[in-house]
Amino acid sequence: MLSGIQAVSRSRLLRTLALILYGCLAPVRLFTIHTPLLDADIWWHWRVGQWILAFHRFPHAGLFSQYGATHAWRAYSWGFEVMLAAVFARFGLLGIPIFFILVELALALALFCALRAVSGSFWCAVFLGAAALTAIDPNLVARPMLFSIVLFTAEMGILFRASQTGNRRLLYWLPPLFLLWANFHIQFVYGLFPLLLFALMQTAGGWARRSGIAWPWPPEGISRQALWGVSGLSLLATLVNPYAAGLYRVVWIYAHNHIALAFISEMHANNFRKSAHYVELLLTLAAFYLLGRRRGADPFKLVFLAAASVVAYRTARDAWYIAIPAALAIADSIRALRQERGGPDEADTGRISALQLAAIALGIAGILTLRGLDSGFSKAAAIKTIEGVYPLRAVRFLRQQHPPGPLYNSFNEGGFLIGNLPEYPVSIDGRADLYPDDFLEQYLSVAAAGAGWQDDPALQRANLVMLEPYLPLARELQRDPQFQVVYADEQAVVFTRKR
Repeated sequence: MLSGIQAVSRSRLLRTLALILYGCLAPVRLFTIHTPLLDADIWWHWRVGQWILAFHRFPHAGLFSQYGATHAWRAYSWGFEVMLAAVFARFGLLGIPIFFILVELALALALFCALRAVSGSFWCAVFLGAAALTAIDPNLVARPMLFSIVLFTAEMGILFRASQTGNRRLLYWLPPLFLLWANFHIQFVYGLFPLLLFALMQTAGGWARRSGIAWPWPPEGISRQALWGVSGLSLLATLVNPYAAGLYRVVWIYAHNHIALAFISEMHANNFRKSAHYVELLLTLAAFYLLGRRRGADPFKLVFLAAASVVAYRTARDAWYIAIPAALAIADSIRALRQERGGPDEADTGRISALQLAAIALGIAGILTLRGLDSGFSKAAAIKTIEGVYPLRAVRFLRQQHPPGPLYNSFNEGGFLIGNLPEYPVSIDGRADLYPDDFLEQYLSVAAAGAGWQDDPALQRANLVMLEPYLPLARELQRDPQFQVVYADEQAVVFTRKR
């Protein structure tokens, strides 16, 4: 019976169907509610990319912002933003969700390849990959962070495989990877930590062995000099960007931005009201358990998983930082435990044929197309969806009437207004690295119509105000004799200052 099960598991048809379903696991949701178009930040990313393409230079001040006009700001995701603007220019509005579908497919592919290389098992890669994608699915937002997740997956696959085999040539891929990463998203620093930890543990292991101390790590074949050389080159590669070391200033700002952590919901810790949170926890526990079952402790994996747990469970958005290495640690441990028990290393070396690849690509494309048709994936449906969330009709009104600024707007609408009403610089938007804590605190107080809201400098300068109707400030302005309502709907109320 066991031989029969093994024969079925090696069936090319079954594996092809499994990969089709696996590939559709994350992207299929993007057709349902046009997810990327509902993220306010995607609009300012697009507009910044369009600005870079139009002027052939990189911004050094906060574009499209009243505050940012006189304050330093770096487009740290410029590569992503240029790519997004190019996609929109070529394919229009629907090109944006399709673009993110392709990025999520790249993530699924990178994760499967890493897991299969580490585990040596097709089915281990499929099931662990599906579990990891499920754990991070709520956090797969349509932002440059997706590129960080893809590149982090590639880095983890390289480090885990190099640890298994002692093949230092795998590490030579890391400097170009960090060169790309530093020009797409600021979380390249998340990737520097495991690389430097890998080098540190290798150095500590070499010292321990020379001192006669039993140390199960590092793997033979990776010299200390080569590893530190790769680490140094990777660190230098992150400086090859339009802002050089200035990117690390952005890292410093984010690290000290406390109001955004409290105010933005995705920056909060897991509340365990989603199934994905429990899958993340199970992956973490399983990884630690299996590492503990091994004869020789693996200090690199144990220390990194401990550190990654602190990061991931502090901020729900960073679930990927523990889910992906946990899945790889499980795959690595299963293979190692099998070898420790004297079993053969039954690595699944069967390659996926060109015919299978074609069938998988057609299958995924077919399922996603059917899902798109079923959910009404069209430009008209996308616009209707946007109208139900953002003040698109109010924007049309302002384009027709052209009332004088400056504009005062809410935090939630700032990114959307940058994308769709750039002629009015916003008073605030979602760029947490642009607005300091005291500025955000002042905005929150004014939006809640707190004490002294009438004295807010930005509001006093404003001749035009656009707010969500439910905000206390909107209700106060309706009673304020200095302002009058000129437009209102379910998404926005627009005021102008009386002359």
